[in-house]
Amino acid sequence: SLYGRANRLNREWFVDAAERLGLRSRAVVRMTDDLVDRAQQWPHRCDEIGFTTRQTELLSGLLTSRIGTLK
Repeated sequence: SLYGRANRLNREWFVDAAERLGLRSRAVVRMTDDLVDRAQQWPHRCDEIGFTTRQTELLSGLLTSRIGTLK
């Protein structure tokens, strides 16, 4: 847990946490944007891992959801 949150972390939460730690929000926004840009392909590559079809679907959905919260 960081500042009372352990899950459902979103873009605004990361910016707020960074400001509490004395970091510039602009830097966190840039890093988050870079991460989101790079992660866009991850859900589409889940089938390369070798999980079952159901596990692959669940992982792909989770990644898509988490990436969406950081946009």
